[in-house]
Amino acid sequence: MKVKDRMVRDVVTINANASIKEALTLMQKKGLRRLPVLENGRLVGVIVEHDIEKVLTRPGGYPETPVSWAMSYKYIFTAGPEDDIKTAARLMLDKKISCLPVVENGRLVGIITETDLLNAFIELCSAHGV
Repeated sequence: MKVKDRMVRDVVTINANASIKEALTLMQKKGLRRLPVLENGRLVGVIVEHDIEKVLTRPGGYPETPVSWAMSYKYIFTAGPEDDIKTAARLMLDKKISCLPVVENGRLVGIITETDLLNAFIELCSAHGV
């Protein structure tokens, strides 16, 4: 099974210059826990709810703080659509991350999350009578 078989293709993203408040509002509106962060159309990071909580509870943390200040960016782990889903799952497990942006030819084409992997697992177990 390939990443492209399980990834979400209609990815909700946010701009690196957007505020933490905008990111949180978007997450709540769309029922999401993480957002890929783009700058000039290029993936530059990922922001998750925990990142936002850390900013808002820190002294001096304000809702106007830019997403770029709070996002994870140092190590952006990604997958390709043709990657094996097992490889993606292993990377997420090893790096203790909840999602992988899916990139093809330098362009964000999807996202795969731990929920997507669990759904695949359940489907495979059901198919094998487990």
